[in-house]
Amino acid sequence: LDLAFPVPAWRLELGPAHCSFEIPSRTLSGLHIRFLRLSGPPGPPPAQSWVRYLSHSQSYVLRL
Repeated sequence: LDLAFPVPAWRLELGPAHCSFEIPSRTLSGLHIRFLRLSGPPGPPPAQSWVRYLSHSQSYVLRL
């Protein structure tokens, strides 16, 4: 950042910074699935035995 004239630091405004992110293997709420029951026809279950935990930002703005 180059300024043509000196500006006191307390007067310098950069504006809002927008960001989005994903954090795999983590839920910020602390929610964990311990038991899952599938209903359907008898036989081997069609689902895989894993759960994907993911935290995803919706709208995060940092005011600078």
